[in-house]
Amino acid sequence: MIIVQLRHGLGNQIYQYIFANSLACKLNTELKLDLSIFPISSYQNSQSIVGYRLGSFNILENFATPEEVRRVKENGLSLTSLQDFQKLRPNLENFKGDIFIPAGSWMFEVAFFASNIDILRKEFTLKKTFSLNAESFKQKILSAECPVMLHFRHGDYLYNPTWAKNKDKHIWASIIPLDYYYTCIDILKQRYSNLTAFIFSDNLQWIKENLRLDIPTEFVEGCETDDEEWVLMSLCKYSIIPGSTFSRTAFQLNPNPEKKIFRVGGASNAEGIQKFLKELTPTKKESLLNSVTIWVPFDFNKQPEITLRPYFSLLLVVNNDAATISKTLNSILCQDYKYYEIIIIDNASTDGSDKICKQNIANKENVIFKQLWTKVKNAEAWNIALNIAQGYYVSFLKGNDLFMVNTLTSVYSTRGTFDILHFVDILHLSAWLTENDNGNVAFGDKKCSEQRDAQFFATKSREVKSDGQEAAKLLLNRQINRFLGTKYYKYTFLQKNGIKFDEHLADDEAELYFQMECFLKSKYFMYAPNAVYITPSNPIK
Repeated sequence: MIIVQLRHGLGNQIYQYIFANSLACKLNTELKLDLSIFPISSYQNSQSIVGYRLGSFNILENFATPEEVRRVKENGLSLTSLQDFQKLRPNLENFKGDIFIPAGSWMFEVAFFASNIDILRKEFTLKKTFSLNAESFKQKILSAECPVMLHFRHGDYLYNPTWAKNKDKHIWASIIPLDYYYTCIDILKQRYSNLTAFIFSDNLQWIKENLRLDIPTEFVEGCETDDEEWVLMSLCKYSIIPGSTFSRTAFQLNPNPEKKIFRVGGASNAEGIQKFLKELTPTKKESLLNSVTIWVPFDFNKQPEITLRPYFSLLLVVNNDAATISKTLNSILCQDYKYYEIIIIDNASTDGSDKICKQNIANKENVIFKQLWTKVKNAEAWNIALNIAQGYYVSFLKGNDLFMVNTLTSVYSTRGTFDILHFVDILHLSAWLTENDNGNVAFGDKKCSEQRDAQFFATKSREVKSDGQEAAKLLLNRQINRFLGTKYYKYTFLQKNGIKFDEHLADDEAELYFQMECFLKSKYFMYAPNAVYITPSNPIK
């Protein structure tokens, strides 16, 4: 038996699967998938597993039980690295035991899984039929004489605070300059005519505004899932990719015998790039095209500045908060995470709060200020802000709330390597700090908090799956205070379910009913004890 532990995004999970599948075929043994590293595990319904990305394909979904994982780990061979496998490979045919393949980036040469590549290509077809938009692009790709796939990856390479701060150290997480793509197209044009570019990106609007190609171009959009985009990528004859396993795996499972791939060949300085370009005589370009893989360098110094939509929308209602609003705004504006917006609704304040707000947000491009001249309920003010919001996640704040310096970084980082935040409908900060009357900051009712956390983390999972019954059970068990405090709601979840604040209710009731409706309608909500938030008073009663 071989058990492979899956993790990371779709591209890495495909690599992990094809490596383990190929090894199982060579050893003529059973393959099982270990999903225990993902935050929500279910061995009966793979579609409910947050982070598991292979369920939409026709692969062999044989899930390992915790007991099987334990047994193979203890008694079998664990391959902790490619180096371990290289040691095993000469004697592979004689190996008879069980193998555990832990989570990792098992990117292997195509030759290793070439013997079962046809099986893998059949397995990596979608269970469902294409959506209308995806089917339309499929026909365009199949009818094109020379379809070229260009993949631009921006989103998580910019949104992720760790990668963004160290982008000059991670070539695979770099924003590749447009010159790289132009060079690749220029090389292709030396031999091939009638090229058609198919653009894949998580930031298509920026690409449309900045990319200038002199060949027919199609921007692939409107697909229902990124699985559909991945399959469309695999249909293109030529691939121009950044440092991304997502598009690289699509190329490697591409059945076209004449396929070619352009890959980022390493960072260089401007002089090195110019030298490379000068050496690209027609003869050398022709020589390059004799290879399946064509390595093209890029200049780190030419990474474009890209402004993405805000990841977080912080919706702040101000009600005569002159004593605290300056501190509140400063705690938000000093965040080390930059992809956020603040939408301030001054609720007809009469104590000068509006002037303080304007002073604090002067020259801040990520702040929208709207002043109401007639006082309304908080519910109506938040609904006004919600209609303006552009972020993926929204949070509802008052004029005396405070953030820790790295709150937004902590909230984003709860996704870790599992892409959690992409899936959850509600992110709940279950640990918080309390500001006492004397201004000191301390944990609020730490004993109570620890007792509750012990209940919810008994399964060693920071997430709770909700089908409505789970939230109802928490309410019946007098755990309503678990729901009180700061939360982040996925904006598309609110829109899809038509959830807004009930403007007919009193402020406290409207907030409570909003939160309950969200929890009862959510598919997944998640507790994030590491994302600390300060409240002006103890939320635990």
